Amino acid sequence: MVFADPLCSYCKKLEQSLGELDDVTIYTFMYPILRKDESPEMAARIWCSPDRARAYLDLMLRNRAPGPKPQACAAPVDKWMALGERLRIRATPVSYAGNGMRVVGSRFDELQRVLDESGKR
Repeated sequence: MVFADPLCSYCKKLEQSLGELDDVTIYTFMYPILRKDESPEMAARIWCSPDRARAYLDLMLRNRAPGPKPQACAAPVDKWMALGERLRIRATPVSYAGNGMRVVGSRFDELQRVLDESGKR
């Protein structure tokens, strides 16, 4: 599980590295905390895209922003923020392995080590 701000350069760096992993499922939670007005709006645009996963990866890997958010779409930004608060996330990216071990930052080597230790790889 990864918590990432869509405007976070370290999150983008981590996302590029995650493509190197084999046989692992990654759940990404947007946690738009970096730019008070811009990050939640970008997260909502991604959430409201017809293909959320593609919109997220297009932004993170190819620097292609999604289109505008349709007015009828309500992204659950408050729920994402509440979950991050409960987990005491103060920065992005933050990753969790299957055994609950936490890795803060874009240190891919550390994340690989934690995944290996958790037996989830």
